[in-house]
Amino acid sequence: MAGETDSGNDFVDAQNGSISGTVLADTDGDGDGDTALSGVTITLDDGDGGTTDPTTTTASDGTYSFTNVAPGTYTIVETDPSGYVSVGDEDSVNDGGNDSDSNSNTNDNSLTVDLIPGETDTGNDFVDEQTGTISGNVKADTNNDDTGDLNLAGVTITLRDSGDTTTIATTTTDSSGNYSFTNVTPGSYLVKETNLGIYSSDVSDEDSVNDGANDSDTNSSTTDNTLPVDLVAGESDTGNDFVDENNTSGTMVRADFDNTGSLNPKDVVFLQGLTGTIPSTDFIL
Repeated sequence: MAGETDSGNDFVDAQNGSISGTVLADTDGDGDGDTALSGVTITLDDGDGGTTDPTTTTASDGTYSFTNVAPGTYTIVETDPSGYVSVGDEDSVNDGGNDSDSNSNTNDNSLTVDLIPGETDTGNDFVDEQTGTISGNVKADTNNDDTGDLNLAGVTITLRDSGDTTTIATTTTDSSGNYSFTNVTPGSYLVKETNLGIYSSDVSDEDSVNDGANDSDTNSSTTDNTLPVDLVAGESDTGNDFVDENNTSGTMVRADFDNTGSLNPKDVVFLQGLTGTIPSTDFIL
């Protein structure tokens, strides 16, 4: 109104801050980051659920940053790159401000950050490790020389923890007798074979290939259908092989019973007590 002095029309601003960190790969199994991982997606979640959260990717040195961030509480989320699993996540740097950010789970690909005005919140770091593969073959010894001669298909192979208490994965051998477990987290495991049908007599189980890395896997018993494997980051642990032989007395005849045009482990029949004209070698009917 006329003659009024309208005062107190004030504004209060808060200085924005920044949030940054790194993503590294643990290459030696000690839980610490050793080499940079580039191109890893990092998301800054403000928790409001109503807007699209900003994302960025790590640079060639494994670093990432969000700049011009308004003060508040955020969750930083890492998306593991293909072929990697999480080892740890932590705020590794006490950089002042409100840097008591709690992190109840240090291996869930997320970090909580409480950003105060003007704060540069660094050290929000993630560590991953590369998964590996475990593979091998199952054969039958058909001529009693303790060497595998015939690939066995359909044999069940189980990957168990080193204490033999938990099943990690199960697979079966293919038509070439081969099996594999992929995307396996580094660690110690037991590979166990379940004998197939008549091939219930164990000849051997051994790691037949020295494929580098930690390939000194010891095997105290070579006829117990079990192989220990110590898998390190990024390792392809091959040659974990099993050899079995039949435990049925009589003459073995193999014929193309399933009309595939080739012989396979299921094309077997035993004629007990028969000798002489019964053929002892493979043939196709």
